[in-house]
Amino acid sequence: MAKLPAFQFYPADWLNDIALRACSFTAKGLLIDMMCLMHQSEEYGFLLINGRVLDDKELIKVLHLSAKSFFKYSKELLFYGRIERDNRGAYFCRRMVKDEALRTKRREAGKLGGNPVLVNQDVNQAPNQKSTPSSSSSSSSSSSKDLEDTQTKKTKYVFSDDDMQVALSLEYQMKQNNPAMKPITKSNLDSWANEVRLMEKRDKIPLTVIQQVLNWSQRDSFWKNNILSIGTFRKQFNKLSSKAKPVLPKKYKVGDECPECLKYQKEESINKNECWNCGRILND
Repeated sequence: MAKLPAFQFYPADWLNDIALRACSFTAKGLLIDMMCLMHQSEEYGFLLINGRVLDDKELIKVLHLSAKSFFKYSKELLFYGRIERDNRGAYFCRRMVKDEALRTKRREAGKLGGNPVLVNQDVNQAPNQKSTPSSSSSSSSSSSKDLEDTQTKKTKYVFSDDDMQVALSLEYQMKQNNPAMKPITKSNLDSWANEVRLMEKRDKIPLTVIQQVLNWSQRDSFWKNNILSIGTFRKQFNKLSSKAKPVLPKKYKVGDECPECLKYQKEESINKNECWNCGRILND
């Protein structure tokens, strides 16, 4: 198949994506450059050149950035879930990968005659069978149900972008605590994001509280070595929240009790009023 000359860009999605709005202008510029390279890749949506994963030094050269700028702004994009890394270490954009999978599915369905539900029907079915209005309606609803069932089977986990951001924040903080840690696989991240959704929907825990308690667990000398997945975090949440509770509602000055707060300010973060590490409100 010939390489596509362009990719779809939805201004409304770009402007309304809360996570993207939280990113700095420089980080968003880096994202666009990386997306253009991912568009040119043989494995669409993944940042590869000639099918090979680039190491960080090569990527810095390709993007014409200083090492300091690349690591700073790529961390920002990873933290907010706008780019991810697979188990090979390759950067990828989940949205682009999903769009390409959908495009491929539609293209293959088109070769077989269009609607994938109709294509999968028994070839021996009488082609000229007349349908009554009721049978047509029944057939239509049955087809829709088949499509829904197919999508449900293919999607093992259900979660929102916000749920995935919490999962990615755990991965990021675990890497900070243990730089030698192997990357978390995509399937595990999906599982983590699904657990976050269950904490919101079933356990009735606000997402902001989930994030704050999770951040606390990764700063605690004992729990940071024991909370290595969202599943474990969920099981231990009541115990963790009781320990973290005293620090959640308070307001602190810049740098108080959290070494990352001051670091956060020095790194010229986007949101000057909130510490990314502990979620506390910062007052100058």
